[in-house]
Amino acid sequence: MLSKNFNKSARFRVSKVNNTFNKIQIIVKKNIKLICIFTNMKHFINCLILFCCGCANITPLTGGDKDTKAPTLIHVSPPNQSVQFDGNEIIMEFDETIIINSSQEIILSPYIDNSIESKANKNKLILKIDAPLEENTTYLLELNNYVKDITEGNEVQDLNYTFSSGSQIDTLYIRGSINDAISSQIVKNVIVCLYPFENKTDSLLYKVRPYYLTKSNEEGKFSFSNLPNKAFKLFALEDLDNNFLFSLPQERVGFVSDALKPNLENMNVMLFDETHQHDSIMPLQSDSSNTDFGRLRVDSLPNQPLIAQLLKNEKVMYESRITNPLIMDSLLAGSYSLRIIVDENENGQWDSGHLLSERLPEKVSYFSETISIRNNWDINLIWETNE
Repeated sequence: MLSKNFNKSARFRVSKVNNTFNKIQIIVKKNIKLICIFTNMKHFINCLILFCCGCANITPLTGGDKDTKAPTLIHVSPPNQSVQFDGNEIIMEFDETIIINSSQEIILSPYIDNSIESKANKNKLILKIDAPLEENTTYLLELNNYVKDITEGNEVQDLNYTFSSGSQIDTLYIRGSINDAISSQIVKNVIVCLYPFENKTDSLLYKVRPYYLTKSNEEGKFSFSNLPNKAFKLFALEDLDNNFLFSLPQERVGFVSDALKPNLENMNVMLFDETHQHDSIMPLQSDSSNTDFGRLRVDSLPNQPLIAQLLKNEKVMYESRITNPLIMDSLLAGSYSLRIIVDENENGQWDSGHLLSERLPEKVSYFSETISIRNNWDINLIWETNE
């Protein structure tokens, strides 16, 4: 009996050990699978990282698009177009930090010498007027390109401020353009001046700074606004020494002879050099073996004493006192421009103007198109100017 119980007990312990061993095997196998899965996952992630790194293009940071927008004026105190102005400070607030463009200047019309102080403080431009104002007078501050942003230097264009010491804003205007008297090219950045018209006004530009002042823009155009209903004398000046006076002989100058009353548009002022030297004629360089030339005939020219000049690259290549029609022979092939000078004093050359004697330069007109001369061809034209 004891033997049977012992055997039964032993079998039970063995069975229990076997069950425990089996459970351990199962647990071990599961852990081995987890370890394998974890190990395989690590290999997969490492491979994925290597793949992504191999496919990625490494590029430097660019910092975004370049800022090309000029500061925007968002507030002015006192407001633009203020009347009964009796303060001495104007504050302009912009949408970003600004600095002053030292290469530009503020223009105040009517002109007051050394009357404006300015400083930039973060996004504000502070202007102080350090001179008494005339009574019942409209003033215009021109600050074109005077303010720019601090990062890229984008300049604020067409920035003006108008105020009046009286009860109303004057609204009359004079507008026009500036051209060189001999080349007819537009002239930018020229000061244009207005003085109250008097009987003797020819010497004003030598000794008196302008009453009203503006500058010609990139297109050679100028505009006076906020003018009173008075008569004015107009001058234009290439102010090389920036003193608002005709003080250097090489400065180009222009004027309008008659008194001007606003409102006027499309005024044209011809800028001339009093020291202009007459153009020398460049000889036509030809090959002695070449007997082929072109011929030009121009009809319908004005019935005045005229000089014709044929130009190549702005050099006078051929000149003639005009008969009607104009005929030019023995011309080398090429592209030319044609200009006609009204020879008022019939001295056979273009005469510039003179300010003190109030003599305007002789009028110059250009044919409206480039002229192409071809060998053994006759070119027949009807005169049309570029005006």
